[in-house]
Formats: sequence, C-alpha cells, structure tokens
Amino acid sequence: MAQQQISHASGRVVRVKALEKDDYINFDQQTHHRSTETLDAQLRTRFARWMKPKFIYYFQFFIAFIKAVKNPKRTDEIFKIIDQPASLRPEDFTPVLNQISSKPSTTQMVMERYLGDWNLKDLDLLPKNTLGSQYAKFMINNNLDKDYYPELEINDDINYIRLRLRQTHDIWHVLTGFDTSYIGEAGLQAFYFAQLRGKGSALIVAVMFLHALFFDANRLYDFFEAINHGWQMGQRAQPLFAEKFEQRWTKDLETYKAELQLV
Repeated sequence: MAQQQISHASGRVVRVKALEKDDYINFDQQTHHRSTETLDAQLRTRFARWMKPKFIYYFQFFIAFIKAVKNPKRTDEIFKIIDQPASLRPEDFTPVLNQISSKPSTTQMVMERYLGDWNLKDLDLLPKNTLGSQYAKFMINNNLDKDYYPELEINDDINYIRLRLRQTHDIWHVLTGFDTSYIGEAGLQAFYFAQLRGKGSALIVAVMFLHALFFDANRLYDFFEAINHGWQMGQRAQPLFAEKFEQRWTKDLETYKAELQLV
C-alpha cells in the first residue's frame, strides 16, 4: 500500500511505498529524498536491537500500560506507552500522514515546520475573554507546565507532527472544553483520533477506558459520553493542526471557537 509524504521542496504531495518496520527513513527538509544510513549507524542500530530484543520493549510497554490504567494521571507512564518502539512502528503513522496530506492547510504546517513560543505571564495579562488569557488561566489553575513534554528531534515529518501536537495539547483542551480529568482526556483523545487517526490516541483512550471499567465503574456512562462528544466534534470541526494559535492569542475565545466549528 502506498503512503503519502509531504514534499518540502515543492509543496507537492508525493507517494512513497508503505513504510516497513525495518526501514530507516530520514527525509531531508529541503530535498525530501530518502537518505542512506552510514555503516556505523547501521551497526549501532543492529547492536542496539541485539542488546534490547523486542520482547523487552513489549514488556516495558505492558508495565507502563498497567501503571497508567491504575493511575491515568501518571503522564510519565502515558509517554512511556506512546513513545515505546512497540508503539512507534513507522507503518502505524501512515493514517496520520495520509490524513494531514489530504488538506492543504495541514500540509502547509508540516512544510513550514511551524513551532511557536509564548510566555504565560504575558498571556495572563490579556483581556479575560481572549484565547491567550483563557489558556493562561487553564494552565495556572491546573498547575501545568507548557514545556512538560519530552523533547523530540525534528528529523522527519512524523517527529514534527508529534512535537507540534505535544506543544499545543493544552490549547486543544481550552478550545474543545475538555478538562484535565481522565474522562476529559479521553474525550480530547477521541477528538484527536477523529481529526488525525493517530494510534497513540487510541492507546490513551484504551488506558482511560480500562481505568473506568476496573476502578471507577460508576463513571462509565460519563466516559462514553465524552468519547462520543469528542468524536462528533472532531468530525465536524476545522483541522486544529492547521492553526497557528500563537497568532490568535488576542482573539475572542468564543468567536474563535465558532470559526473553528467547535460550538
């Protein structure tokens, strides 16, 4: 099955063969051609695989999954799940790349490698009805750090997409109205999946579902209601991945949500 990739040189969407799990692809930002690893790099990769067989990766994935099910507030365990090699097979990103390359606005974001920066104290001084002010309030009230996420080297489209989503995760919370409870997180991940088709979102929803099932069964109805709401909203909304939120801080939040079809 062919896979779409985004050409940074021309803006064209091109098709390459489906990524196989043993492929090592490094798309140069300008030429977007497949580059060949050096012999040393190949040897290091093979040695690392020999030292850490797949069953160890799956064991670590399983342990992190169990810990997250018991306590879905363990963000560190959530990252262990979605960042494990068991969760990062290149072919698993085919649906995400296809979804993003199907829209000019999201394709443009990947081509630009757009990343913003901001200061919460400055945003907190904006008028209270603005996106920036409401985002700052959300972060402060929930004692959140905007740089909480593990760093990623942007060496291909996939890592850029992963980093941008992590950078803007809490902005998506503010725009969609989902809180930071595990049920709110599940609703937001359903929204993510409706828009981007990412396997990581499905894994997080699975964690939250099992937590509700085994540790909070009286909230199962609320859980499925949040999932349904997130899915439906994600289907009808404009693609949030295409948004340069950093240029919208002073925009009235409710007006912005209406423009994005989030209300």
